[in-house]
Amino acid sequence: MKRNRRRALLVTTAIAILSLGTAVVVQAAAVPKAGSGAGGCFDPAAFGAVPDDGADDRAPVQAAIDAASDAGGGTVCLGSGRWRVSRAPAGSYDRFAALSTHGAHVTITGTGPGSVLELVGDQQAAAVAVLSLDPGASDITVQRLRIDTSAATGTDEQTHAIAIGSGVCTTANGTCSMPVTDVTVRTSSSPTRRLPARARATASACSATRPPPRSSA
Repeated sequence: MKRNRRRALLVTTAIAILSLGTAVVVQAAAVPKAGSGAGGCFDPAAFGAVPDDGADDRAPVQAAIDAASDAGGGTVCLGSGRWRVSRAPAGSYDRFAALSTHGAHVTITGTGPGSVLELVGDQQAAAVAVLSLDPGASDITVQRLRIDTSAATGTDEQTHAIAIGSGVCTTANGTCSMPVTDVTVRTSSSPTRRLPARARATASACSATRPPPRSSA
């Protein structure tokens, strides 16, 4: 039965939906490289995002994540405010998420509960994640922010805050044979949550299944 999932999720625990056989292991993180923003951050504002303006910030936030990944690692800094993100459009690497990465050594951080990633738009009763860590992703940290799906419409029970091991991959970069490794989800005051291999962690807005692997090739 299809149901709307409308919850504001404070990222205090590991929220993970794992594909069968995906290994998720927490290890010591590498030191990320610096971006051009304040404090060395990759700032979505530098790519055109403006929190609290009611516009869709998906493309600039995704651009900041991609820039950090392309640099070999870095920190994407989300300031206080509501950052509205819609489902990625057709032709995107991961059409089943608003934001995604298959890169390495990337930290996505807010300033605390005041930094909100807000899913918006009609999901047309299809599976969606606000943030998807796709095969190949490694040494990823998500911290000090909230994920809110309450503004999204047309959602079903496959509406996820964070999906780890989505099954979205491509033969062009070899990610279809790669696991997701070294994932940390935390707040500034909570201890690191360790995700054992092939473990499943679910929250009220996340279910324990994912669509089958999809190749973009």
